[in-house]
Amino acid sequence: MAIVWGAFFLKDKRIAAVAALSCLLHFVADIPMHNADLALYPYAEQYLGFGVWGKWGIWSWIFEIIFSAILLAYAYRQHLQAHENIKWQLGFIGLLALQMSP
Repeated sequence: MAIVWGAFFLKDKRIAAVAALSCLLHFVADIPMHNADLALYPYAEQYLGFGVWGKWGIWSWIFEIIFSAILLAYAYRQHLQAHENIKWQLGFIGLLALQMSP
């Protein structure tokens, strides 16, 4: 899937590489959280995941919200220093985080 997402940005090879790497790293970061439901390829018989969502219950959601808030605060600070306004983007991502609620 990382290659597919990277292909969307083939006009700029650097952006394509970042998109592909981001997808791969997202998959790797999801392995601890998912409940053995991550397939390496379509129709795979073996699935990956350590099941933190199932073990932590609502605390896994709280952890993800706190982690997202830290990343959003960092992004806001970086763009503020560059005199860029990203409030709408931050609000949208914040709403997406809330829709993950249990």
